[in-house]
Amino acid sequence: MGLNLNDDPFIESLRLDGEFLVRSQLVGKASKKSKDGVFSLGVRAKSRTSGPPRDSYGLLDSPIRKHTPSFPRLSHAQNVTPHECGFITISSAIFQRVLVGRGVDFRILKETNSSSPSVPAQYSACAVAAHSIISLSEPIGTNLLSIWFIVYGLYMSAQRGRGILVDQSTGGTIDWDWWKHASFYHVYVKSFRDSNNDGIGDIRGVIEKIDHFPDSGIDAIFLSPIFQSPKIDQGYDVSDFMDVDPEFGTMDDLKELITQSHERNLKILLDFVPNHTSDQHQWFVDSVKGVDEYRDFYIWVDAKYDGSGNRQPPNNWLSVFHHSAWSWNETRQQYYLHQFHPTQPDLNFRNPKVVEAMNKVLLFWLDQGIDGFRVDAIPYIFESENLYDEPPSYWPGVPDYEFESLDHVHTKDQPETYELMHQWRQLLDSYSEKNRGHARILMSEAYTTIENTMRYFGTRDGTKLGAHFTFNFFLVGDATAGASAHDIVVSINKWLDNIPPIYTSSWVLSNHDNHRISTRCGPGNIDGFNMLKAILPGIDVTYYGEEIGQENGEILYEENQDLKVKNRGMFEKLCRDFERTPFQWDDSVNAGFNDGAKPWLPVSSKYLETNLKKQKGDGPSHYKVFRELTRIRSNVVLVRGSTVVKSVSEHTILVRRSHDGSSVVLVFNKGDSQVVLNVSEDVSKTNYVEIKSVQSPKEIGYAVDPHHLKMEPHEALIIFCSI
Repeated sequence: MGLNLNDDPFIESLRLDGEFLVRSQLVGKASKKSKDGVFSLGVRAKSRTSGPPRDSYGLLDSPIRKHTPSFPRLSHAQNVTPHECGFITISSAIFQRVLVGRGVDFRILKETNSSSPSVPAQYSACAVAAHSIISLSEPIGTNLLSIWFIVYGLYMSAQRGRGILVDQSTGGTIDWDWWKHASFYHVYVKSFRDSNNDGIGDIRGVIEKIDHFPDSGIDAIFLSPIFQSPKIDQGYDVSDFMDVDPEFGTMDDLKELITQSHERNLKILLDFVPNHTSDQHQWFVDSVKGVDEYRDFYIWVDAKYDGSGNRQPPNNWLSVFHHSAWSWNETRQQYYLHQFHPTQPDLNFRNPKVVEAMNKVLLFWLDQGIDGFRVDAIPYIFESENLYDEPPSYWPGVPDYEFESLDHVHTKDQPETYELMHQWRQLLDSYSEKNRGHARILMSEAYTTIENTMRYFGTRDGTKLGAHFTFNFFLVGDATAGASAHDIVVSINKWLDNIPPIYTSSWVLSNHDNHRISTRCGPGNIDGFNMLKAILPGIDVTYYGEEIGQENGEILYEENQDLKVKNRGMFEKLCRDFERTPFQWDDSVNAGFNDGAKPWLPVSSKYLETNLKKQKGDGPSHYKVFRELTRIRSNVVLVRGSTVVKSVSEHTILVRRSHDGSSVVLVFNKGDSQVVLNVSEDVSKTNYVEIKSVQSPKEIGYAVDPHHLKMEPHEALIIFCSI
């Protein structure tokens, strides 16, 4: 018997252009590693064109671990990569147990030709193919099926829509699409782990806890700034872009972290801060002195004078940290622009030498093995050359010295900023083509309108590419305790309706500049919100501590470290330290952050109840839910499926992802009251609960009644359905 590849959604995700030649044979000998035998397979393919793809999924250049929902524990293939070996072996008993449990028939493929999208980034060739190709004429415990896929030409070239590009001269591959369905983790280094007990988190602390990331199903980490800095703004005031600040460690420490990360198939990215430097950077020091090379590295403007001869700034532009964006320098007898703090002068990117210098910074870190960059504060890179005053925003109740009092039409999101992003994308793509392995990526941070946010991806038709993805911060602002389900659904659909289909979405709930989701929406809702961002299409971004439901810490005004806070009255409203307190590892001194020295910010008093060690123990926990979510993200329905997001009660959100007769559905009641729902339009009768929030009374593996689904307060369910 046979099955055409076009009929199977799992094999559909594996298909590549070219000829599929399949030969199979029964092998009457069991594996040395397993009594019940193994399956073996190898893959190669042919394609038409070359060049970096813009909108595709690709084979994951990574060890097969817990990335497939069908095979959660592939113990016999822990360290095998699809393109590095001729055979991948998986226990047939595991296949039988898991697939039969999912209602999958055992079948054999016949020879076929096909043309289709390429492999989803999180699917190993082994796990995807085996789901649909298993067929035995004898009991599965006694015979082995050895199936070879020989799809020639994979190591020739790659076409648009393909994740793997192969260099004919070297045989090296490029995985362009590893990031497209990845789980990213934001490490705020200063608060993660203090290895030398000086109160400051450091790079060696990240190394000590490196296994936490693969254990949690994380694919990539990005670090808060670790460059040399006086740290007036916690490292976002850089004094040397090409060295590590001694507070965080050494270059050797960072190189070891890079090595350790890559050994675990973990990508590592840095926080790139291009808009400004510290006023202690040598560039600024030389610019103040008028050194020719650096005279125009920053934005210097002559003063204006009023009728009484009083010196005035060039215009009314305001700093993000409030008050004038211009500061007077006595030495140069000019004003310099700082869109942030006066100690953070803006670079002049209209000067080609500045662009060249920052390109060298990017290339320097790429040469060290860094896999990409978060581009900080990208909307502020360029300003209008005409220096016109900005119009008022007319926001009610906003003082005229606050940033929000103006409509920033001349100081944000300028056309030249998008062009610079295009140039940086070309720089990284060229580097990736030359150095092989995988795409080095750019992630842009842009708090701006939905229309302007989309422009950081590139042009709508993809003829010019910008950031690989730009952070979606809309839920950070819209997901609050007072928000209804409808409010959150509108926020999500606004993004989905605006993003061009060739680009990849990302989902963020918290970060170092905004209160934690557990604090904004209540700790009882953390599982539901983690489920929400995990099953929406694209990239899942976790801020450190979200995996355990960590809440904002408790900070006194006297302990404030945030330069944005200028007085006691601004503390509660503006202070960002609350969301930056140390990670809560265990119930030991200082939550395991260090060995007892006073941390730079106080550890939350809640660490005795909320810590990773406790959540790894017996019983349900937020962390266990989180790990299950990263496990199922490789499900083909979540990688390729259509998306419906809607509210089904005042406080209940429903998300349905569907693909080829299967669905994954989230039902999340964020409210304080029980609700009874009819979700039969989205949940079929053939269903079972795959994941549940910690307080849910439902049973994993059992079906729910879609016509009468009772949801307890703050309960959330991931339900697998089939027609």
